[in-house]
Amino acid sequence: MPSTVSIVIEWENALLSDVGRARQMLSTLGEQARAYARTHNTRFELLVAYDPGEIDIAVPRSTVEDELDPANWPGEVRYVAAPGLHYFEQKDLGAASTGAEVVVFLDSDVVPDAGWLGYMLDAIDRPDVQVVGGHTYLAQDKLLDRLFSGFWFFEPNPGQAGVTRAGHFYANNVAFKREVLERHRFGRADSYRGQCIELARRLEADGITIWRAADAAVSHPAPDGLRHALIRAVCQGHDNVYWRRRRPLGWLHASPLGGAIRLLRSIGKNGATVLSRTRPLGLDPLTAVGSFAFGAGFALVTYGSEIVAYFAPGLIRKNVQM
Repeated sequence: MPSTVSIVIEWENALLSDVGRARQMLSTLGEQARAYARTHNTRFELLVAYDPGEIDIAVPRSTVEDELDPANWPGEVRYVAAPGLHYFEQKDLGAASTGAEVVVFLDSDVVPDAGWLGYMLDAIDRPDVQVVGGHTYLAQDKLLDRLFSGFWFFEPNPGQAGVTRAGHFYANNVAFKREVLERHRFGRADSYRGQCIELARRLEADGITIWRAADAAVSHPAPDGLRHALIRAVCQGHDNVYWRRRRPLGWLHASPLGGAIRLLRSIGKNGATVLSRTRPLGLDPLTAVGSFAFGAGFALVTYGSEIVAYFAPGLIRKNVQM
């Protein structure tokens, strides 16, 4: 078992969602870290990365002190100032600030299921595993959660167990061995999201297998309200164009024609996804229909954003903050 583990938490998502989820996350994390340390003699380092231009350090510090009980935390708690840095950049800075054997990335708005930390560390302790992601699923607390859960990219919690090969991971729930992060980071990009997809490609190109620990599960909230959902769609459209411009035949894939094909595929896929998830998620017919309609609307806004991003590449990035 690793003797030192660093858990890196960005505080950007806590600004976008209900801070109650950050409190739940910290409380659950504290309980699981203390239980694991008692049986495995592991020392944990908690790194909280935040942008001092966006939030006073007193906010994450008081939240951590209220929920985590730092005096009983089995290791050290540190706050990493990341001025002007965003989500992936905060994660990279946190990883660069530690020498722990294992680095775990956990978001400030996800809530771990029972046993999450143990399942994750048991998986990364295997000699053949260098990168392992957990399972992230959407919460079902609010109507918007349920509407998004029908079509969103986070799959329902299957309640499965075991470690299997996977082609990708989510940056909100993943563990790396130190030596991998020394060679590979998320890196900077003029986008809102997508660096985890690019990192997964670089890892596989370097011969590093990405694994999935299905029982290391966390719940993730949907966007916080309709305004945030609209912003997410606009940002996704920007990123669709941004990343496709950098690939072979990028001008075609990023163009409005490529976007129109993606739009039609997205609406068709959303319908099939909602149908396949209705029973597992327990969606009533009205909510299922609403989920499909909401997904179609989300796809339309995304496509409109793609057109803007194609003809005016810097306009959205300059004026929209996620």
